Amino acid sequence: KTRYLVHATHQLKAPFAAIQSYVEVILEGYTGEIPPRTRDIVEKIGARCKVLSDAIREMLVLANLRSVDREAIEMSPVHLSEMLREVVDHHIPVARQRGIEIYLRPYSGPDLVRCHPDQMLSLLSALLENAVIYSHDGGLVEVAVETPRSNWLSVSVRDHGIGIPARCLPRVFD
Repeated sequence: KTRYLVHATHQLKAPFAAIQSYVEVILEGYTGEIPPRTRDIVEKIGARCKVLSDAIREMLVLANLRSVDREAIEMSPVHLSEMLREVVDHHIPVARQRGIEIYLRPYSGPDLVRCHPDQMLSLLSALLENAVIYSHDGGLVEVAVETPRSNWLSVSVRDHGIGIPARCLPRVFD
């Protein structure tokens, strides 16, 4: 499955990059003046392509999580609260389009963790993106750093959306 996912996402990357470059050419006026309504549509196409390109990039990172040798992963210290703030800020525009509020609960405790920053960003982004996608319009998504026990940190992302069917729960982390 991982090999297929990596291959499929590589196949999708190039066409979306091409579409994005064509959109930029049009929006920068190299094809002549475009009417405001057309500009609005082309801007929406560009925004959707960016979202899809980001999703493809994240799929590649997540697919590589299983195939990477743990010893080869370069870990570095990061502040989990700062990383979550970055992820939340990235998802706010999409959430706002549907009237969804993302609330990042303040955390003031020690939050330095050793991780691979790009992989951690992708994981946190995937969690938050799913919460926004499956929330009802006008809903609330709550994000928090918690300390379930001494020397442990956990991240919770809670939405009030459609939920996960019981038959799928055993496979959530597959």
